[in-house]
Amino acid sequence: EVYGVHVNVRYTNARGYYLSIPCDDASSLPNVFIQPNKTGKQIYCTTEEVQSLNVRAQDNVNDLLFMTHDRIQEILDDVRSKYDSLAALSDAVALLDLCHGFADKITLSKQTWCRPILFDAEVHSEDQGR
Repeated sequence: EVYGVHVNVRYTNARGYYLSIPCDDASSLPNVFIQPNKTGKQIYCTTEEVQSLNVRAQDNVNDLLFMTHDRIQEILDDVRSKYDSLAALSDAVALLDLCHGFADKITLSKQTWCRPILFDAEVHSEDQGR
């Protein structure tokens, strides 16, 4: 608006924020617009202020990534110190689920189920067993 030019703000991962000006409006660009690049019917450029804001935004993103990484590492260290307890709890829940499955099968079945009887005194062997 200051220079009487219609400007659109664009963003790409590779370039960051930049300005897009239609060629019709850009007959003579002021010196504040730097790094002009004409592509088709558009001129892509930036300003020192936009570059400064890009750098600040990238620095903020990097700081957030480092803080997130540090926090994730703290959580992983805490979980690793309690791994044995978590593994025992997981085994107990799995065994409980198995017992529940067997009990559910027996109670819902129309067949009769019996409990095997084991004798300690005699050992039986199968000669023809498979």
